[in-house]
Order: sequence, then structure tokens, then C-alpha cells
Amino acid sequence: MKKFNIILVCILICFLNINANSQGKIQDFNGEDWVDTSESLKIGMVYGFTLASYSIERDVTNMLKVFQEIAQRTDSFELTDITRIKISIEPYLKKYTIYKTQMGTIIEVIDEFYENTRNRRILITGAFEYVSMSLQGATDEELKEKVEYLRIFEIPNPDEKKIRDYWDRELPKILKEK
Repeated sequence: MKKFNIILVCILICFLNINANSQGKIQDFNGEDWVDTSESLKIGMVYGFTLASYSIERDVTNMLKVFQEIAQRTDSFELTDITRIKISIEPYLKKYTIYKTQMGTIIEVIDEFYENTRNRRILITGAFEYVSMSLQGATDEELKEKVEYLRIFEIPNPDEKKIRDYWDRELPKILKEK
């Protein structure tokens, strides 16, 4: 169990580092910026984001393969630990996996997302998350919940009352599921 936790912490540190690096120049880039951006810059941003999402998935997949090979050759940790790590990481990988989609489609979905002026304060990273969910077949209800969440949390200065109201409503649901 201790080895599983160490491996999981290493992978999470990688994710935090990647996330911190990806937040650099575009950390405040939102829908207001997107609608005023040229098509060529949109293509560049989507290309960069899709390339990053591919790199993250590839690197993590390769890392898990290495762990699995080590587990098979040695008694350092169990194969069940690898399975638990995969299960722990999959939601993070799935969150931004959009590299398998054409850039034009991604740009169209982001344009549609930001057509609603209420979404314009949402950061571009939130829009990519929405696009990923949409392209992976999320239901209208799931997308609606995601947009509500993004409107509350994915803005530079979130409204504390909205955050409290959101958790007052959602926490009982989460606790009931467990």
C-alpha cells in the first residue's frame, strides 16, 4: 500500500506541474478574449492544447507500462497497485482528451460555448474541459451541470455566495452516493 501511495503521489505531482505550466500565459484568458481572437490564433491555441493533451496521455500511459513491467519482473509492488493507479488517473486523463478531434470541430464547439454571454467569464481551460465532455458524449444534463460549475468556479474572482450555494446543493448528493 505504501508503494502504491508513493507512485500515486509522483503521478499527481506530474499532473500538478503540467497544470501549473499550462496556466502560465493564458491563466486569465476567457470567453471575452476568445471572441475577440483571430481564427489563426484560435487554431494555434487549439493546436497547442491538443498537443499537450496528447503528450500528457502518452507520457502517463508509458509511465504505467514501465510500472507494470517492473511489477512483473520484481516484487516491488503488486499488479493490483497498477490497476488502482490507472483507475485513479483515468478521470484526469479523460478530462482534457480532445486530441483525437479535428481542430475545426473544437473551435466550433468553443465558439458555440462562448456565444452565450453568461459563459464569457469562464476561463479557456474550462471551455476545453466542456468541449472534451461534449465530444465524449456527455448528456445535456451533465453538460448543463458542468457549465453551472464552471460559471461559479472557473472565473478569476468567484462569487463566494454562489460557491456556498453550490456546495449546499451538491454536497448532500455526493454524500448520498457514497
